Amino acid sequence: GVWGLTRDDVWAVGGSTATNTGVLWHYNGTVWSDVPLPNNLGASVILYKVWGRARNDVWAVGGNGTTLHFDGTAWSQVAIPTTARGPLFTVHGSGAARYAVGGNASGILLEADGAGWRQADLLDAPRLAGVFAPTGGAPLAVGNEGSVYTRRSGAWRLASRPPQTDLDFH
Repeated sequence: GVWGLTRDDVWAVGGSTATNTGVLWHYNGTVWSDVPLPNNLGASVILYKVWGRARNDVWAVGGNGTTLHFDGTAWSQVAIPTTARGPLFTVHGSGAARYAVGGNASGILLEADGAGWRQADLLDAPRLAGVFAPTGGAPLAVGNEGSVYTRRSGAWRLASRPPQTDLDFH
């Protein structure tokens, strides 16, 4: 995953599936630097995506529900509901709202609005791999088996006219 606010403030995350280790890198416009993960998480967790709103509000997600926040000075691990301990593949947001999705056999969808993260209720959702929150519109989450969810009236629901495919969306 990669996200940047400007060409001299770019973050990249990743890791090795063979060793289940993660990396976080920062580009300052001239050089890339390896940034240590809090709590030595790089030794045991792959990071999948990074996204932010500002230099002091950057988020990264990864294996085992790992959720990290950069406040402009340092990265810290953020608590999430204990039922959301599968991998988190994508994080995105709009305004004060933030969303993270993932899962193994079942989908996980987390949301936050400035307070703590909470898990959204999704009945029989397959693994989710992508989320997008447009400015001024309803967020969307996508995943396995052509699933598309949208948030309307405070709840997540399957899209009324999903694509006709069994393929996975990312």
